[in-house]
Amino acid sequence: MKILIPILGFSWGGGYRVLSKLADAWLDLGHDITFLIPETSPPPYFPTRAAIIRANRRGVIDDDGVFAKTERKRTGADNILSLYAGLTDVGSRFDFILANHSLTTWPVKFAKCGTAKKIYYIQAYEPDYYSLRTDPIKHLLARLSYHFGLLHISNSRTYPKGSATGQVSFVPPGVDTDNFHPRENRTPLADSEVIYLGTIGRTEPYKGTQFVLDAFEKLHMTDPRFRLRVAFGNLPSGWSHPAAEVVTIENDNELADFYRSQDILLVGCIGQFGAPHYPVIEGMACGTPVVHTGYFPGNPDNSWLVAPENAQALVEGVNEVMACKTPATKTQNGLQFVSENLAWGKVATQMLDIFDATL
Repeated sequence: MKILIPILGFSWGGGYRVLSKLADAWLDLGHDITFLIPETSPPPYFPTRAAIIRANRRGVIDDDGVFAKTERKRTGADNILSLYAGLTDVGSRFDFILANHSLTTWPVKFAKCGTAKKIYYIQAYEPDYYSLRTDPIKHLLARLSYHFGLLHISNSRTYPKGSATGQVSFVPPGVDTDNFHPRENRTPLADSEVIYLGTIGRTEPYKGTQFVLDAFEKLHMTDPRFRLRVAFGNLPSGWSHPAAEVVTIENDNELADFYRSQDILLVGCIGQFGAPHYPVIEGMACGTPVVHTGYFPGNPDNSWLVAPENAQALVEGVNEVMACKTPATKTQNGLQFVSENLAWGKVATQMLDIFDATL
């Protein structure tokens, strides 16, 4: 198969890691994979072995291998028009074109690409990210993207069914199980002189970082053995704690080391409950006990679920882990599910089977 993946530009967001990993897994399976990007895109943050084609509003440009070295100077509309021109030039050379963001559906829908099959890979229900009151245009564009008649493949069964027309196929998210794997030995928490709590720092309110920070302060007041490590930082302005530290993460190897170094991982997200959340997946893959507010693949048998928007609930979740005499049973259940169902090779094959069914 020849698959073209048009994106608005390479970025550090988790969805771009997914695309890079899918592309490489498909290459390993013998397929021809190409990214189409605006000429203003930086190089891939998450490395990929796939080919890369660049375009501007006049169409595909000669690839001199020199990526933009500064932040994009052009607008999102310019990037969309560049993708449209690029798709018009080369789209017909491919068997499949994979839209992967609400804004990429627009050039994919309207560009003439011969007999190429057009697919929308839904990694999140994007209208939730844009308030109808404060971002009405983005909200409307996101909602309309589900009604273009593209074949839909979603990484979750939980996104609103009424938002998309036609049949939605489900393929779970993947994880690099060679990189995200458990550490060899874990000291029983009751015997630990220091207990490391970990979380991913994010500024968006729906990521729930503030609830995790509030929970940590409560826990540390009760038991000074608790320490907090915040990956990437992104702490609220003015927040600090003598028992908390920011951990700089440069790549996925360091991210996996971060998860393995924690005794308990805390996830305080809000909204789209039941949808995939990569810290939950990656924490499980690393054999770390995960306390979270209800995200795939978490359930009561493999992790500790707590109420959202509630710092005290996170405190109680941590205390449940501390009191559990067999936490390894839950973490092993999570590790087994991830290794059996979410390895990239398996996920990539599932998606290709759906592609095959359309031919």
